[in-house]
Amino acid sequence: MSVDSRPLRSWAIIVCSVLAAACLVTSLILRNALALRLIVVTLGLALAGAAMRPKAPAVEGALFTGSADLLGARSSLPGQLSVTPQGLTWVPSPHLRARGVDPWSATRSDGLKVTLQRGPALLDLILTAEAGPNDQRRFLTHGGRRLKRAIGVLNGRT
Repeated sequence: MSVDSRPLRSWAIIVCSVLAAACLVTSLILRNALALRLIVVTLGLALAGAAMRPKAPAVEGALFTGSADLLGARSSLPGQLSVTPQGLTWVPSPHLRARGVDPWSATRSDGLKVTLQRGPALLDLILTAEAGPNDQRRFLTHGGRRLKRAIGVLNGRT
């Protein structure tokens, strides 16, 4: 039985955590104006590490997985979006699952159509998934080439 290596995202989180700890220790030792700057860096790195963590488990065999908020009329629900060659799956965060929010998935056989458009922030993308006349979902996510490539595979363009 082999164990897969850590994904790049996991290494980034580990590095942020170690740097945050090093900055905190250094700032406690120095106790001057530099210490205040290091505390700010520490908080920033800790926040970055927390923001990069997956919000829910990924689907096995996913070409792309990333955090994505399901956009509603008045609010957004945090979760994890996975793109497979057959379809899309959104899994809500553990907090939302405890409150009764169910996962959503659609496949190409459901007539799934996926479009991407730029979001409000620099790296934001809004993914619109239509799986029938009365089933349209919008997700706010961050993506790049990997997401676009996965959507291309899903739409039959390799």
